[in-house]
Order: sequence, then structure tokens, then C-alpha cells
Amino acid sequence: MTLAIEIHDAGLVAVPSGVEPEPGYALVDGKDLAVGRAAADRARLRPRQVHHRFWHDLDDCPLARPFPHSLSAADLAHAHLDAFWERVGGGVGSVVLALSGAFSERQLALTLGIARACGIPVEGLVDAALAAASGVAAAQTIHLDVHLHRLVATEVRRGPDGLERGRVRVDDGIGLVAVRDALARRFAELFVRATRFDPLHSAASEQELYRRLDEWLAILGAESAEVVFAERAIGTTLGELETASAALRERTDELVRAARRGGERPALLVTPRLAALPGVLRALGEATVLPAGAAAAGALAVHGAVLAPGEDALPFVIRLPADVLPAVEAVR
Repeated sequence: MTLAIEIHDAGLVAVPSGVEPEPGYALVDGKDLAVGRAAADRARLRPRQVHHRFWHDLDDCPLARPFPHSLSAADLAHAHLDAFWERVGGGVGSVVLALSGAFSERQLALTLGIARACGIPVEGLVDAALAAASGVAAAQTIHLDVHLHRLVATEVRRGPDGLERGRVRVDDGIGLVAVRDALARRFAELFVRATRFDPLHSAASEQELYRRLDEWLAILGAESAEVVFAERAIGTTLGELETASAALRERTDELVRAARRGGERPALLVTPRLAALPGVLRALGEATVLPAGAAAAGALAVHGAVLAPGEDALPFVIRLPADVLPAVEAVR
């Protein structure tokens, strides 16, 4: 069986698999190391011992204090990917990795080495935005994604010969971590105003607030909805939360405007993790929200053109020939 894994710091994703995405968090507590959801669910309890930049800053240099000098970002990435592989790797004979074009060549090589050190039979590497756009018929698209510490806009062009990734624009000034911090503060303001209860008054309460953020965003819309915390309820809307994502929306707009040249109007493809943030889709206007796991699913669909069995050095695929592309849906 062939498996596709998207390496993404907001959550490792595997297709086909019923395993939930595992966020790129690591918690170092003495000799104990927790990764993924287990680390994220304790991040507010032990903030000085949590690391969530190891995929973003992937290298083999020793980490700064308070982390042990013997650990590097590559070590944490290895632990994260190894734990995920333990859950998804049963019966898998080959793997294609989908990675962001924001990775440097050195980071791509490190990721391949880490995966192979985990015993993962990697036989192909493909650009994640290219793979996600492989099922979209638009001649030109801009794939928009948010990571824990960056925004990425990737141009993809479709022609008679196939699909090709163009320029990758990266903004390292903001990401999901900063937006989630702002959302937590905004929810706390709303609870204090309505109930005089401050969810940030203790580490345990703060951790629970962060754990509930995605759930609350999913139930909120233009109309007021009720969110409940510590037996206290408030009514709010996504609109009341838009201040928390204002900086991200501005930076996303800047990336889109930079990618639109000479009056071109490429279709906008937005990942669910970006689309879920308050006000993003409204600010973008006409855009298509990709399905969850679109990069991994796309990589699996075109794996025949990506896999290079037996090769030690694998090419990072940024072009796909027309004859391997799946049936497409038109996007206006």
C-alpha cells in the first residue's frame, strides 16, 4: 500500500488513514519528551518547556535554553514524525511526502533523512500546494495556507502539458500560534465582560480555553451562537472575533496582491485551517476552500508520477504531466 503524508507543523496528515492530524508541538520535561497532541494539550501548563518551531526552523543545531543542549530541532521533528508513523505505518510499502515550498533545500534534505531514520519507506517528494491543486481545473491558482509561524502563497499554473508550481511567497511575521493567542485573549475579554469570569486566571483554565478554540470557531457564524466555559455561557459571533485575526488578514491580502500580476485574477485555493479563522473568507472574496487533507490526498492521487523507487536522492516534484492528473472540477 502507498501512503501520502503531508509534513505540516499545524498537523501531520496521512492519507489513507483515520488518524487525526498531529500538531507540531514538543514538550521536554527532564528526560521525558511528549509530542503532537499530548504536548499541545499541556502547552499552557508548561509554556517554557514547549517547542513548536522545530519544523519551521528545522536544522541540526543545538536548541537554546531551557532545552537540553543535546537536542536539536531535527531531533524534535524526528520524535514527532516517528510517533505519527507508529500510528499510520501498518502495512505501508511506500510513502510519498507532501511538503511546503517554504522549506529550503537543506530542510527538504533533512526531512527526507529524518523520515528514513524513522524507518519510513519514502519514495517520493512533492510540493504540497501542487498536489492540493491537482484536482482543480483553473488555469491559474494561488494556494493559500497558514502554518504555526508563517503564511504561504503558492502560484500553480495549469497548461496543456500539465501542472507547474510557480513562485512561493512566504510571510514569516504571523501564523496560527499568534492568531490563537489573540483569539484566546479575545474570548477571555468577552467572558470577563459578560460574566466577570476570566478564563486566563489560571494555567489549567487557560489550557482548557485553548483546547476549546477550534470547537468554538466551528459553531460560530454570522448569527450569534452560545459558547459555554466553566458553566458560564456567552453569546457571540465570528464578527466579534475578527480583531484577533486582523493582522493575519492584512498580510494574507498583501501576499495575494503581490501574486496577482498584470491584471491576472487567479483562482484562490484556501486550506481549511486558514479559512476557519474569523473574517478570512469574507476578506478574500471569491475563494475555494479545499477539503481537509487535500495536499496528502492529491499526492496520493498522482503518486505514480512522484515515486522513484530505489533512489537515494529524491527529486522534489514541482511539475506534474497532464496524463497523471486526476479528473478536475472547474473553479471560477
